[in-house]
Amino acid sequence: MKVKSVFLWTVISLPAFLMSACGDPNPRENVDSTISKAIFLLEKRDVENLIKNYIPPKNLEKMLKKNDLKDLVKKYSDERRTKMLITLRSAQSLDPEYSHNNTLATFRTSPYKLVLIKIESYWYFK
Repeated sequence: MKVKSVFLWTVISLPAFLMSACGDPNPRENVDSTISKAIFLLEKRDVENLIKNYIPPKNLEKMLKKNDLKDLVKKYSDERRTKMLITLRSAQSLDPEYSHNNTLATFRTSPYKLVLIKIESYWYFK
């Protein structure tokens, strides 16, 4: 009887424990959730977090040498935000074309093309 209860604990509890220990995956680890999260941030007008989290780190570093973050946010006009929202929403209904090494995802939306780049585990807007 004791062996049976240990077996049941292992089958039922261990997977749940391991899943909780791993935590939730970061939305930027998946192209679809990257796009969904970016849409969410743009709809909230949270351009600062969009810039900090979705521009490739080396590009952001270069940008911040020329401007501070507040200036970058100001440059992100409502018109530009609206264009990006339209492009991202269009991309949601499309399948991306992946590069041979799966580090670029290209969405051919109209009238713009959306390209995401994977750096380590996360997807960023190129």
